[in-house]
Amino acid sequence: MGARGKVLLRPQTLIVHKRLMLRLAKGLALLFAVVSVQARRRDRGGGRHLDGRSDLAGVEAGASTPRHKTDCSGRPCRPGEGSLTGYEHWKQPYPHDESIAKRLRTWPNDPSVAGGAYTPLVAAARRVAADNFVVFTVADFDYRYIAENWYVAARRAGMSNMLVHAIDSEALSFLSSRGVAVSDGSASFDAWQTTRLDRHIQRTSGEQHAAAAALVSAGLDVLLTDATHVILRPLTPFFKTVPTSNDMLVMRDGCDASRNPVSCGGMWNFLFLRGSNAETRALTFAFIEDAVRLGMVDFYLRWWAGHHCIFVGYQKHFKQNAPALEQPLDPAAYASHHNATLSLVLHGARACHGARCLTLGLLPAGLFPAGAADAKAKPQALVRRSARPDAAHRLRLDRYDERDFDNLTAAMKRDGLWLLPDGARR
Repeated sequence: MGARGKVLLRPQTLIVHKRLMLRLAKGLALLFAVVSVQARRRDRGGGRHLDGRSDLAGVEAGASTPRHKTDCSGRPCRPGEGSLTGYEHWKQPYPHDESIAKRLRTWPNDPSVAGGAYTPLVAAARRVAADNFVVFTVADFDYRYIAENWYVAARRAGMSNMLVHAIDSEALSFLSSRGVAVSDGSASFDAWQTTRLDRHIQRTSGEQHAAAAALVSAGLDVLLTDATHVILRPLTPFFKTVPTSNDMLVMRDGCDASRNPVSCGGMWNFLFLRGSNAETRALTFAFIEDAVRLGMVDFYLRWWAGHHCIFVGYQKHFKQNAPALEQPLDPAAYASHHNATLSLVLHGARACHGARCLTLGLLPAGLFPAGAADAKAKPQALVRRSARPDAAHRLRLDRYDERDFDNLTAAMKRDGLWLLPDGARR
């Protein structure tokens, strides 16, 4: 023991301690490896298949079963009826292919190329655009009725500048037969199979934002929405009166001034993009491109919110661009800012050109409420959306199933947002 009461260890004792610590570290590493292997085996072997089997051999057999079909006993499948079932948290009815991580890590078709894969989309958008402004969404076979409802609602609200980007031939045929303005996105969507986005939901989101980037590159002003956003009143007057200094506008989400320096985040599936400003068009395009690339990081693809990986990419990219209030708010202005457009300046390296940086506006919560409960309490809302009942995150979810669509349609009917006749959805 030293002069001040401290224990002094001999060199030989220190060597023994180091050896013990090294053995302990190796043992923990081995234990972690064993647990990880067992978890992967449970993950592969625990999911139910179309034939009900759950053993490892069943997983490999189930992998050869198509994840989706459109024909159910000689008739068109109802929404979600042709999807694989058996998704539970930590389980899935198909194995994960580790080789996917080696695939393309960005969008497969460059949306900025004139005459490229998005030429049909741009041509269709220009046909329906009103004063260079188009409102657009994407839809597949399972979303065909929801997309038709989206279009019918907007028409009832007095709008005509809407477009549905159909990502499979079945949706294209159905929506065309119903008089919906539609573009053929099947070829550009199929190209996403060469990327790291293994699941249909992921590829759909990637195509949605790539298509929006193509419209921006073509010089159009674009409002990207989900087909579940139901338009109640004309949107064009609002977006045409917003100052042109706002390069992008997004629906508010996660508002908490105590945790967020700019008060709110964004709902990146309701996003206005100004392509008509030649000065900032390239910056807006770069913002979309970087958000999509960040969403294709492996961690975001695989885990519980992996089907929203592009959304996560936007959230991360937004924060990385150091958003700051364009003008400080005094207490009176802050108290009312939720019902006004709040402008933020982005300061990322690719968000600025010289002294000009991208400006992102947070849309007024009263006109564009994000939550279903908030929308009911705001009669002045221009857009509403129903909450999907019993929604649950499911690891490696490929597509929503029949239960998901039935629950969502029932909620939309209860909220008065389902405008199609009862016999329309077979």
